[in-house]
Amino acid sequence: MKEQKSFELTASSGKNSSAILNLHHWDKMQANAKALKWAGSVLGFGLLTIFIPIVHFVSVPGAIIATPVVYLVVSKLFASGTEFKGSAKCPDCAAELHLDGACKDWPHYVNCDNCRTSIKIEPR
Repeated sequence: MKEQKSFELTASSGKNSSAILNLHHWDKMQANAKALKWAGSVLGFGLLTIFIPIVHFVSVPGAIIATPVVYLVVSKLFASGTEFKGSAKCPDCAAELHLDGACKDWPHYVNCDNCRTSIKIEPR
């Protein structure tokens, strides 16, 4: 499910600003579909390298071992999580912040690339 929501940005100095972020909520079925896509890509890479001499001795077993690991990691990473994207102004230095990430709980913390201050992002 995708939505836009207003967020409050608070710098470590106490200054505030606001931002509107685009949110994408992942449910379990979407997380599993994404995990299957990633795991299939890893397995596909392993199968493509069968025909390359010497490389296939490492890549094929590695891909077979990595496939379930990638599936588990990706499905856990995206299960019941929220991906956010947007931009805002830093409360301290007014530099443009490109907010792009994922989290399960709010508040979320980021650092300004310009002034290196810690910024807390939380819903209004």
